[in-house]
Amino acid sequence: MPTYTVNDVITNRIDKKVNYGKARTAFDHEKGPNNEAIVSPIPNPSHNLWIDSHLIPAVAGTVNTATVHSYQYKSGGTFGTGIGESAGVIELTRDPTVADQRSWLACSTVGNSTTRLGDWLRATYGATYLPGFAIATAGGGNGNYDLSARSDYEVIYPQTTDEEYYWDYESGVFVMFGNPNSSVRSILLAGGSGSYTHSVYLFKGFRYDGAVGLQSFTSANLTIIDESTTLSTAATKLTFAGTGITATEPTANEVLVTVPGGALTVAEINDPSANVSVTSVNEIQFDVDSGFALTDLTGGVVKVAMESTFKKWNISGQDTLIAQAVDEVTLAQGSGIVLTTTAPPTSTATNTVKIAASKFTIDTG
Repeated sequence: MPTYTVNDVITNRIDKKVNYGKARTAFDHEKGPNNEAIVSPIPNPSHNLWIDSHLIPAVAGTVNTATVHSYQYKSGGTFGTGIGESAGVIELTRDPTVADQRSWLACSTVGNSTTRLGDWLRATYGATYLPGFAIATAGGGNGNYDLSARSDYEVIYPQTTDEEYYWDYESGVFVMFGNPNSSVRSILLAGGSGSYTHSVYLFKGFRYDGAVGLQSFTSANLTIIDESTTLSTAATKLTFAGTGITATEPTANEVLVTVPGGALTVAEINDPSANVSVTSVNEIQFDVDSGFALTDLTGGVVKVAMESTFKKWNISGQDTLIAQAVDEVTLAQGSGIVLTTTAPPTSTATNTVKIAASKFTIDTG
């Protein structure tokens, strides 16, 4: 049997992890890189990206969320994988392919290596995500219980001399590599195959349980409504156009759109009675019936024109003729009457009307 140092084991593990994408479970003379069966890829391909990783809390919780499962004892909690429940303690399963009992697997069913659980959170998400392991009498199983109350309970640490271990977060593999030229701790060999008296337990750990892979990415459709008219129910993009319009993100999941300009005030001047003034105006209407005409010059420009009209025509003792919008007036010649028109003067003039012998005469001076 070759002689190994702790550094040899660490180097071997890195070699298998980085160069072969495998979880190290045994020495090279027992299992070469190509013979390691458990795949442990570095999580960066698009098919296993953690789509909801931004929802992982900065501080680890004591119960499950939609994104993170909490594996630890929760006093008074309910055991399970549902939101608000506790995923509890895990009694690790001995790797049946490693004879020296150094390799253990985190499985949803104790003793069944095909139920191995991966995607454990590293402390890169915060110190509260550091996992915890302990040795205790076997048979505790998986559940929400206080492991410290179990016989021979002993917390183990990865830096303790001759008891060093590593935890492969991606694959859920726990390996005790301390004192590599000897055997694993005797307490873990007591009882022999099929009747081991003690086990390794994970009493604290956290797994990602959100959407995985770009194929699982979904984007909620946006409904666009203009007043009461629905423009789209499946929009994925909203574009704001216009001079001075800005969009900022004051907080997560919030976008603030700022449109320049303040409230508009519309007021009269020179009203012989009282000038009308209205504040906070958002629309101005022009009454065509009063002689206004609007022309869309395009490009956001509208021309307002005042039509040349007479609103009312009055004849004493007769019905009043009221112009509607832009009306026309036609004067017809009768017998013995000749009508002529003269272009209006370029300046204002005042004329008098003289009445003599029942005739009206306009004195033009």
